[in-house]
Amino acid sequence: MKDFNSKTISSIQFTVVERFIKNFEQQKIEIEQLLTMTQTSIFSNSHHFHLQNVLDMSYKPFSNGQGILYLHTNEGVFSFLISTNPAQFIQSYQLLTSRDK
Repeated sequence: MKDFNSKTISSIQFTVVERFIKNFEQQKIEIEQLLTMTQTSIFSNSHHFHLQNVLDMSYKPFSNGQGILYLHTNEGVFSFLISTNPAQFIQSYQLLTSRDK
């Protein structure tokens, strides 16, 4: 269940790349989605994580300006391809979770 009624603390845009074969050629579609953080959860169109289940976040930048934001959860590690600096998103997460400790 998503937190549509909760106040957005932070959000970051990420890209989903879908690949398929058409006319014997590989095609790809890039779809932009939003990863949103509220006081209780982080969610997108296809994922929902309660904040208490997110153990950590990390970021691996690439030389082309993109990078991967990793959400380390109790269900595994989830990766999100991003094109912007995630420092504010990660800092918001750290501030929220430091209050709970």
